[in-house]
Amino acid sequence: MKNKLTCLLTLVLGLGTPAYAAVTGQWDFNSSNLTATVGADLADFGTTPVVFTTATIGGSTAIVMNFPATDATQGFVMTHGIAANGGGGYVNQYTLIMDIMYPAASAGTWRSLFQTATANGNDGDLFINPDNGIGINSLYAGAILADTWHRVAFVFDLSLASGQLKKYIDGTLVGSQVLAASALDGRWALDPTALLFADEGGETAAGFVNSIQIHDVPLTDTDIFALGKPTAAGIPGTIPVFNNLTVTVSPTNQTDVVGMTATYFTASVLGSGTYSYQWYHNGAVLGGETTAQLSLTNLQSAAAGNYTVVVDNGLQKATNSPAASLTVNPVPAAFVTGQWDFNQSNLVASCGQPLDYFDATVQADTSFGTTTAFGISDIAGQPANVMYFSPSVGSWGGYVMSHGIAPNGGGTNVNQYTVIIDLLCPGSSMSAYRALWQTDPSNLDADADVFLNPGDGLGISQTYQGLLTGDEWHRVVLAFDLTKREFGKYIDGANVVAAPLGAAPLGLHNAQYLSSSTTPTAGGGMDLRWSLRPTVLLLGDQDGDLRPMYISSVQIRNGRMTDASIAAMGAPTANKIPGCIKARQTGGSIVIEWTGNVLESAANPAGPWTEIVAAAHPHTVTSPTGNKFFRVRQ
Repeated sequence: MKNKLTCLLTLVLGLGTPAYAAVTGQWDFNSSNLTATVGADLADFGTTPVVFTTATIGGSTAIVMNFPATDATQGFVMTHGIAANGGGGYVNQYTLIMDIMYPAASAGTWRSLFQTATANGNDGDLFINPDNGIGINSLYAGAILADTWHRVAFVFDLSLASGQLKKYIDGTLVGSQVLAASALDGRWALDPTALLFADEGGETAAGFVNSIQIHDVPLTDTDIFALGKPTAAGIPGTIPVFNNLTVTVSPTNQTDVVGMTATYFTASVLGSGTYSYQWYHNGAVLGGETTAQLSLTNLQSAAAGNYTVVVDNGLQKATNSPAASLTVNPVPAAFVTGQWDFNQSNLVASCGQPLDYFDATVQADTSFGTTTAFGISDIAGQPANVMYFSPSVGSWGGYVMSHGIAPNGGGTNVNQYTVIIDLLCPGSSMSAYRALWQTDPSNLDADADVFLNPGDGLGISQTYQGLLTGDEWHRVVLAFDLTKREFGKYIDGANVVAAPLGAAPLGLHNAQYLSSSTTPTAGGGMDLRWSLRPTVLLLGDQDGDLRPMYISSVQIRNGRMTDASIAAMGAPTANKIPGCIKARQTGGSIVIEWTGNVLESAANPAGPWTEIVAAAHPHTVTSPTGNKFFRVRQ
């Protein structure tokens, strides 16, 4: 049911509102008739058939009146109850408010809303025009959308030298117009009664009304804004308290590195109305950044600086002060310290130290061959050398990796690193736990430290995201920064974590935040469970959470790679994981052994760098002269 009203309100806001603004008439149709909520009942002008029904407004149900398209003999008589004012003999200052909805069948036509001529002997005095604007005398503004409830308000002050009409839709001023050079007691001044939805020429259309209200004063922009949009409860009988708009941004300072993606700042707003947002960087508009949160993708150095947001509620604007500051640091080092590609049908390293079998059982359970020989999918359409394992016992230690990374992150262990694995899970191995990474080199911990779960997602600690498909090659990336308890998870170059999640407090990036426990075997911080000692186990688990799998390439780096760097790597190729490069001399030639798809060379490290088109694996430089530098581009 709609609001029950008090007839008089006292409003002391210091915003120019009259001291006493009386609601002299209101009609809400709660009893499915023309009975007034405040003032005198509406009455038929002639015989006007109506239907009372229900409608959903703002998610709630209201009783509404369905009025017809009226002819010159029809409409509704409103006895408004306002005494003559504004210095004239008639009512010259008033505000009319309606909650209305016109169906699509009525759109695009003239629709009279208000007629001041009590006998309906001339043209109506407020219309919706065929372009769906509101007004009169060829001055129409705003848009009344079909099949949409709107709160329209018309504020008249005919006591001004040139009578003024201000027009509002859903609390927002859409237009203001001068009515006549001498409007006092003129066309728009009111006799004791006026007509609703009437016009002498029949320029009306069928529609719905939920609530009608008239005030004996011209309400202010702030008043109309505070009354807001239509609701099932009808137009409020007392003007809601208007709260000035304020906005703060948190945090006030943020730091990140080039190549990351994150939500850096969040706006918190207090105040009346519905908000719109626009973010600015160093005073310049940020296109597309129009929500309460500021997210930046593939952060660049140019993004450093000051950030402000302007919040607009349709009446006021507010901005945060002081500005929030973003510092952008260079991409941290993340060099390849180990890579294993199985091209020689053994555990020899392409870079770094060879892998070792954990024990004789692992060796017996491991075999090597090509994708063709194994009868599995090629990698991006090309055959490749791969490793296959099929654990025969529950406690299976996998492969011992001497990663070659010095302690980092300010701890005694390795706290910042990235592991990349190109793998294929046979269909028969899907929908089960499959260990990928075991940081305990003795394999005595009950659980490994990263898994694929039965839902074929990637993660640990009941927090799994992404989806690996069976019998297809995928590039899985595990990116750790334990100085922040951060575990980034990626499949085929895509970050599978959509927002920070895991153990509180959460960090900045779209990553899993590991346990805040300080227990060595459980904590996610520095030198705890996910940190590395000199060796670690690849594909090992103590309690049997393993399944047969094919591995094409494995790489480890001595830092946490960025979102952008991982995205650039993309999905697996037969050329293995890019980034490993080394040189050896053979006779009078230099042989460059490298992985990836693009090899570049330059005369000095500063460049310019030039792609070596169709470079072979390995690439041989015959009769080298002078200095030449080589790199792999991801």
